[in-house]
Amino acid sequence: MPLHHLGTLVCFGSIMISPALMHRCADDGIGLVLLDGNGRFKAWLDGAVSRNILLRQAQHSKAAEEPFALAIAKP
Repeated sequence: MPLHHLGTLVCFGSIMISPALMHRCADDGIGLVLLDGNGRFKAWLDGAVSRNILLRQAQHSKAAEEPFALAIAKP
């Protein structure tokens, strides 16, 4: 299967992953999840993520507004 069709690669058990594949997944933004032989979560590797500072500043500013924070917190 071509990598560009994948969003995340999930690996079960004791497997070998080449450094080249890990780098390729990171470069292409493909997540890599490692599970043990019983399916328990071990690790999650993710490629570069967008760091939009303007968005984060707006989110923190909005969260500081008491009426907004109270409305969001209520079920």
